[in-house]
Amino acid sequence: MKLWNKKPAMIISVVLISVILLGSIYYLTMYPRRGTVREFDVSMPLGALLSKKEAEQDLTYLYNHLRSRHPVWLDGSQALTQAVENQYNIELANLNDSVTVLELWQSAGRIAAQLNDGHTWVKWKNPNTTLYIDNFYATQRLWQPSGYQWGADRRNIGSISFDDLFRIAILC
Repeated sequence: MKLWNKKPAMIISVVLISVILLGSIYYLTMYPRRGTVREFDVSMPLGALLSKKEAEQDLTYLYNHLRSRHPVWLDGSQALTQAVENQYNIELANLNDSVTVLELWQSAGRIAAQLNDGHTWVKWKNPNTTLYIDNFYATQRLWQPSGYQWGADRRNIGSISFDDLFRIAILC
C-alpha cells in the first residue's frame, strides 16, 4: 500500500521537475523574445549631439544584437547577413566626430533596412509629442474643421499642398 502511494507522487515529481527544467532551458536559450525591449524609453532630442565613440557604441550594439537574435543569422542567409555587415561598416566609416541623434537613427535605420524585414525597424521615441507629427493621417485630424470634406478645398503647409505632402511621404 505504501509503495502505491509513493509511486504516483514520484512520477508527478519527476514530470514536474522535467517540465520546469525543459521550460527553463527553452526560455533561456531559444525563446525568440528573450532580451527584447519591454518598454521604449524616451529618446534624446533629434538635435542632441553624440560623440563619435557613443555613436559607434550604439551602432555596434545594434549590429551585435541583430547577429545574436535575428533569424537571418540563425538561418544562415549569407546574402542578407553580408548586406547588413557591409552597411554597418559603411555607417561606421561615415561617422563624423559629432553625430546628432537624427543622424544616428538614420544610420541605424539604413542598417536594419538591409534585412528587408518588416519586423525589424528603428523607432525614435519622441520626448515631446507636440513637436513632430508621427504620421500624415494626423494632419487630417489636426487641420480638418468639422464638416470638412477632404479634398474640397486645398490646404497647404507653407508652399506645399497636402496632396504633394502625402505623395512625398508615400514615396519615402
